[in-house]
Amino acid sequence: MIFSKPIDQLDIDDIKVFCEERIKEGFNLEYKEDFTGRLEKVICAFANTWGGVILLGVGEDEEGRPILPVGGIPFEKGLDVRVTNIVVDNIYPPVFCQKNVIRFKANGDNKAIVVIAVPESDMTPHSVDHRRSIYVRTDDRNKPEQRATVEELEWLMDKRRKSIELRERLYNDAIDRLTRIYERPILWSGNPPLETKTTPVPGRATFSAVPLFPHQALVSSHELKELCHKASFCAHDYYHTLDEFPQLSTYGKTTQESIIHYHTNYQRSEGDGLFYYEISKYGLFLFQEPLFPRRGKGVAHDYIRCTHVIARLDQFLEVTKKLYDEINVLGLIEIRLDIDDIFEARMIWDTSSDRYQLSPKLSHDTTFSTRQVVYKDKLASKRLDIIKEISQDVGFTFNFNVSEQRIEDYLNKYGRLDLGNSGS
Repeated sequence: MIFSKPIDQLDIDDIKVFCEERIKEGFNLEYKEDFTGRLEKVICAFANTWGGVILLGVGEDEEGRPILPVGGIPFEKGLDVRVTNIVVDNIYPPVFCQKNVIRFKANGDNKAIVVIAVPESDMTPHSVDHRRSIYVRTDDRNKPEQRATVEELEWLMDKRRKSIELRERLYNDAIDRLTRIYERPILWSGNPPLETKTTPVPGRATFSAVPLFPHQALVSSHELKELCHKASFCAHDYYHTLDEFPQLSTYGKTTQESIIHYHTNYQRSEGDGLFYYEISKYGLFLFQEPLFPRRGKGVAHDYIRCTHVIARLDQFLEVTKKLYDEINVLGLIEIRLDIDDIFEARMIWDTSSDRYQLSPKLSHDTTFSTRQVVYKDKLASKRLDIIKEISQDVGFTFNFNVSEQRIEDYLNKYGRLDLGNSGS
């Protein structure tokens, strides 16, 4: 519960239910009865390692399990500021933490639990004790934080490079797999079933999300496959190119590290070519589809609808959040959109009649690529901002003015504006 729900939406019932599960402290979880002890050391170690959550106001027993009932600490104004001051005064460079002060009554007294979410940092190594000590988080109950050894310090210094290499490999492996699939015939539903040769078409959009610093598998292959088959995992495709997004069958293929699905969409009036999905145990979620609509027998128009980009990006972000809630991704994530082969392709707002009412705009770039980095827990609250910025970047490539108001009006038409406030 505390890992899958936005920190600022947690309440005392969530904390009590979680503590009743009696989960032990570990790599990414710490119970602290009060402010005594060195909170900065715990935060520093989490930031240097894999990130984690601290429940301040929950004591732990000898096994590292929460003591029930949850007692809390005396409530007073400024508890969140107190945490911030500890970070700023004692950790270098300072660590960005999310905090939620949950107020409740216990035996007639005003009490509070302070939830502190520490993301894995992109600025390691962090130090305390006037920059003299660097701590890492362990799974040792007796030494949950320990000073970094020479080897661990080298690992901290090198962690970013290795994580970046892993992130790029995950993306490139998915694209290479997709390229090879294009080279082979694909079986698709028909009466009788047919094999069809799919060739790359212009205007292929690749949406991807991945932890900025992946380091280990977050879920098993079996758990990942089960997740892909959950109805709650999908989003409604209000753009109507797919039955739902993602459109995953029970016949998904497996690789060493991921689940992949692909299908053609020749039976619909829009969206020729291959629709490809890949979800990795390391947190990569990649989706590719053609943006040019059909004309006649599989011949694509040379224009892209701006609303197609907006709607799919919106749905992609919704599903990414659901996925990362399920597999417990913390910290920074990278959102990318790449569109291939768009030289002299045109953009219109929505319907084909726009071609005649408004002069379509041309792209003089051969490809489009944009990248944004956001904290995972901000995926919901920043969803609209991400959609606006990326959609406007796409429009700029086509010399097409995409106003923020027009984007909001389009999303509001389908009831999508308030999703960030509800945490969806």
